[in-house]
Amino acid sequence: MVIDKQLKDLTILIDEKQVQKGILKLADEINAAFPQDETLYLICVLKGSVMFYVDLIKHLKMPTQLEFIRLSSYGDDDKSSGRVKS
Repeated sequence: MVIDKQLKDLTILIDEKQVQKGILKLADEINAAFPQDETLYLICVLKGSVMFYVDLIKHLKMPTQLEFIRLSSYGDDDKSSGRVKS
């Protein structure tokens, strides 16, 4: 399978532990910067950021309103066109 070969050839630059540490740091900064009694509106750009988005909101202390938008600059290609489409 092509996907298996592609995954085999990947090099991990930032491991999961480092990503989670960064998410916690960002959540701490957001919690310090915004009132905890006001709703924070968050927009997730689908599909690439959804896992990051979910991990981040788990650590926020204020109420949140979750929104989603789907954007693409790839279309059917494997290289970006340079133009974002919604």
